[in-house]
This record gives sequence, structure tokens and C-alpha cells, in this order.
Amino acid sequence: MDFEIEFHPVGDGTRAGDAITVRYRDNNVYRIMVIDGGTEESGELVVKHIQTAYGADSVVDDVICTHPDSDHASGLRSILREIPVRRLWLHGVWHHAEEMLPMFNDKRWTAAGLSNAIRKEYPIIEELIDLAAERDVEVYEPFAGQEIGP
Repeated sequence: MDFEIEFHPVGDGTRAGDAITVRYRDNNVYRIMVIDGGTEESGELVVKHIQTAYGADSVVDDVICTHPDSDHASGLRSILREIPVRRLWLHGVWHHAEEMLPMFNDKRWTAAGLSNAIRKEYPIIEELIDLAAERDVEVYEPFAGQEIGP
């Protein structure tokens, strides 16, 4: 299998996240994967890189958000807005609030209260899910045992 992995500069030197593009050949067709998008600014740079290096009509097969920190997730908004994407992989952590309740010592939490609290902490994830819905992008949660790409 032919593949290219590129790590893009992210952040201002004091804080850095991740933005990675992967292009690979699968059954004689090139596919594109983006792993994290860095900051909003780096997301724009990743979009330009994909359109310049891989072609203006490129489609991203898989966008993966490894975790909801803004220096990893923010730039993914640009990718979802500006490039056709087939699948988005991320965790909408609030969907699992009820399962998490037993892990809290404070038993006053309710599933709805915990869900709302988590949503407020990670608004970018909710925005990514909304963008995916607007653009008919399939959304998956990457749990152990699932495969992304070949």
C-alpha cells in the first residue's frame, strides 16, 4: 500500500495541538484521512494543503477527532465546511452520561445534568456534529475494535 503521512504545524509555539493528513492507496484509489485539525487557523492551512497537494476536487474519506481539546478539534470545522467529507469519527461524550454516573462520588448528578455540563465544556464537538448533519456526513464513535481505513 502506498501512503503519505504529513504532520502540519499547529499553534503559536507556546501551545501546540495536532493536525495530520494521511493519503493512501486502497484498491488503486487514493483516499484521504485527517486526524485532528489543530486550531481554527491550522484547519484553514490543512484545507489549502489538501486542495493544493491532492486536488481541488478532493474528498476526505475519514475525519478523526482524537479528543475534544480545542487545539485538536477547532480546525476540523474548516475541513467540514470547505471539503466534502464521508465520515466523521468523534465521541459525543454527553451521549454516555448515564453510563458515567456511577463513576462520580457526588450522587446528586443526574444523567441530564451531567450531559448538559459536558456539552457546555466541549461546544466544538457539538458544532462538529451539527456541521456533519448539515452536510450529510456520517458520524461514528470510535470504540475499540472498530477499523478506520484499511
